[in-house]
Amino acid sequence: MDAQSSSESPPKKRARSSRKPKSSTEGAATKDPAPKFHTVRNVFNAFQKHGAQNPKEIENGLLNLLPPAALAKYVNEFANMSEEHVLDKMQNSPEFVQCASWSEILESVGFRETCNNELPLALQTIAHTEHFPKPENANGVDFQLLYLNLASMMMGQPIRFMNQSTQNALKKVYEETVLQTSKADQKEEIAILHETLKTMRNPVRSDEQGRVVEDLRRFFADPNINPFRLPINQICSNKP
Repeated sequence: MDAQSSSESPPKKRARSSRKPKSSTEGAATKDPAPKFHTVRNVFNAFQKHGAQNPKEIENGLLNLLPPAALAKYVNEFANMSEEHVLDKMQNSPEFVQCASWSEILESVGFRETCNNELPLALQTIAHTEHFPKPENANGVDFQLLYLNLASMMMGQPIRFMNQSTQNALKKVYEETVLQTSKADQKEEIAILHETLKTMRNPVRSDEQGRVVEDLRRFFADPNINPFRLPINQICSNKP
């Protein structure tokens, strides 16, 4: 028995499988990394340098910091947060309610892409078609960039960097505009308009099927009249 037991080899221990710590990138490859503070500053600087109308240049300049998908996600989330902030602050004002209602009407008749962008588009048209003096001949003011930045401001887009002379020109015009709108007589007009908007009924959404109007006087007395559904045939008819 002793010889048999001595000939038996001791039981072997199983080698433990070495567990390597998971890399930080594993499991998170499908998720877009949240931009850090210095990255956010670089994103802001890229928008100022290239302008929001040049997304490819912005993407190429930030490839080492953010992949295009993460950049688009961050910009869209930031824009949504800004819109929600404005909505929370302005949703109870009569001016905002009326603008929102008319925007719905414009959207219902196919103006979805251009709705609320008419003035920025006009500013962009001026910037690209007007013959402005060169900055060196206008005390350093870049008028074309000034108009483009005004258009970007109205669409809620980041503006491009302006030199000090252009910034001073914009600041001067802004201060003069604020001064003119703060006069007493215009305050009264604004107050009257504000009260009028409170009493206006919200425009209703447009129907695709225009109803037949028997009495045009009653039709035009309706405060919810939709200008895109006017009965042109009846208005222009020579029949009594």
